[in-house]
This record gives sequence, structure tokens and C-alpha cells, in this order.
Amino acid sequence: MSSRSVLSSSILATSLATSLLVGCTDAEPKTGPYRVVSTIELPSGAIPQRQLDEITQPLRDFGTAPGPALIDYAELGGVEQVRALRSGIPLVLASRLEGWISLEIAKAQVDGKPLAEYFAAMKMVGGAELAKLNVESALDEVARTHQITGLDLGTAGLDVRVPFESVAGDNLMQQPEITIAADGSLSLGEQRFGLAYGTHAWDGIDAASTAMYGDTVRGTLGTSINCPALASAVSKQCVLDVCVGHEADLLAVCEGGLDKLVAFTREKFGTIVVEELHFTKGDARLVDDDGDGVNDRIEDGVWQAELNLGLGPSTVTAKFVGSR
Repeated sequence: MSSRSVLSSSILATSLATSLLVGCTDAEPKTGPYRVVSTIELPSGAIPQRQLDEITQPLRDFGTAPGPALIDYAELGGVEQVRALRSGIPLVLASRLEGWISLEIAKAQVDGKPLAEYFAAMKMVGGAELAKLNVESALDEVARTHQITGLDLGTAGLDVRVPFESVAGDNLMQQPEITIAADGSLSLGEQRFGLAYGTHAWDGIDAASTAMYGDTVRGTLGTSINCPALASAVSKQCVLDVCVGHEADLLAVCEGGLDKLVAFTREKFGTIVVEELHFTKGDARLVDDDGDGVNDRIEDGVWQAELNLGLGPSTVTAKFVGSR
């Protein structure tokens, strides 16, 4: 899935869009939707530590031993040249090959900083950032539909929004009961959503990388590591009068290893799925800022909510606000 980014702030967010016209007599009535942000706090342990460890394992492997990891992931990706390297290089060189590759990767920088800092900036090596969900959605009072439209990764420290279309695991549209009282109280009925959270979060990481560094995660790693230069440098390493050679094989292993490393990390992110986001009820108040009879904002929104990440439903704290 390609990354789709619109810069914004706050993490993992919900935009409820609604036309709330209450006896408006303006020449040009306000009919635009509300953009509402629902912030959902996940309970401790909602994402098991084992799952978080699996998600971060590829990059931890690459961070601690990049040479061995690059070759291993190239092999996992079916790169045939791995066999040529392992069988075609004399033992005296083969025992040092991974170390030489690691030394070349250690030279790589993104925006003048080591790769480890890039991984940390992209929030790919920890799990705490995944514990708050800000979901954007659109609530249409007339059509009585409520559709999740994206995530906001600001709370994770990534200044990016991720609008999205439905992918496997998503159930983005509901038709709740919507009640507006005379005093401006807003009540929203029961809703049940599903969300491929990890897949969309990875798209956000790709979008943030593109916004901050000019390319996706894979593209940024490829530029910083520079596989052609790595292959050339390692191929020239020698012990006495015996040299590594195999420059074309090294290039294929480098490119294929990076391909698989990124694909495997994305796949692991995709294991985080919100099987059900259950809003039992939502209560808020509507605000007419200019006294024209048309509501401009949704304030003090509180959801009665449960979240199921595959381990059964857990009660979550969830609030929402909105503005046109």
C-alpha cells in the first residue's frame, strides 16, 4: 500500500464530519463538515510485549549486527546470490565478510546522523508510541453516517496525518443514531469499527520519512547505505593476496537484504489489528461561536468505549472534539 500523507499534528486521530444546521438564516450558511479528533488511550498490556518485541526485532538485529542481518534477510527474501557468496569465497575471507559489511553500513548517515537515530525518529524501535490512538473520522448528521478517515501520528512525535482508504481488516463506516437536544447536547449511538491499525501506522512512518527526509523508509535506507558503494568497497577487501571479489553478488545481497528487512518490518507492524473499536455511546455539546444559529464546534466529547486487539475487549478512555 502506498503512503498517503497530509501534514498535521497529534497522534493516531478521529475526524467526525457533520453538517449541523439549526435554523440558519445566513446568506451563505455554514454547511462544511466537522473535523473531530478522538483520542483513545490503550490500557497497559493491550499490545503484548511479545508482539512488540517481534515488531522491533528486525531493526534491532540490523542495529546490533548489520552485516549478518543484511545477509540473513537477503536469504529470507530468496536472493540467490547469498549462496554464491557463502560457497564462492575462501574461508579466510568468508569469516570476515559480515564484519566488512557491518563496517560499511556503520558509515551510513541520514541527514548527517547515524542510522540508529533515524530509526528512533521514525518510531520503529519502540512500542510506547502505539499506546495512544488518535483516529480521524467524518460524521454526517444528514446522512447519519460516521466514517473513520485517517490517523494522526502527532502524539508519537511524527508530524503527519495518514488519510486512508479501506484495506483488509478495516470496517470504517457506521450509521449511528444521532440526537441533538434543544440545549445543544449531542448524543451518538452505538458503533462498531475495525481497523488495520499497524498497517496504517506503517504508512504514516513512510509518509513521515518522505516529509522529513525526502523518501520512504526503503528509499532512505538505500540512499544512506549506498549498496553499489558498499559492494565495491567490500569486494576489494583482501587477506594477503586473496580478495573478496563478487561485487555483483554483494550488490544483489545488499539490495535484496534491505528489501526484505523493510518488508518484514512492515509485515510485523501489520499484526497490530483493532478487531473492534466499540463505541457504546458518545456525548458532547455543540457550540455556536457567532450566534448565527449554526453550530461551529463539538466540545467535551466523551465516548463510552471498548477496544479489542485480539485478546478480548478492554474498556478504554476516549474523548473527542471537533470544529468545522
